[in-house]
Amino acid sequence: METSLAEKNGETPVHAVIEAVAETTDSDPLDLPPLYEAVDPDALNTLFDGPETGVWLRFRYAGFGVAVDDEGVTVEPLREAL
Repeated sequence: METSLAEKNGETPVHAVIEAVAETTDSDPLDLPPLYEAVDPDALNTLFDGPETGVWLRFRYAGFGVAVDDEGVTVEPLREAL
């Protein structure tokens, strides 16, 4: 599943990741494990602070592979990701 950062209208990359994983897993965002167990939330927001950074990041979170770039957030089962 892919969620565009631009579609999130002002949400931080951290919120975009949480929402994308919650949507993919059909869970409440509050039921997900803390994101800081997978990636530094402040660093994630800083990396994507700007219109087009050219940065991409992949990490494991809540049993999924998560990829974040300027285009958005992609969430895939671990067997297909990373």
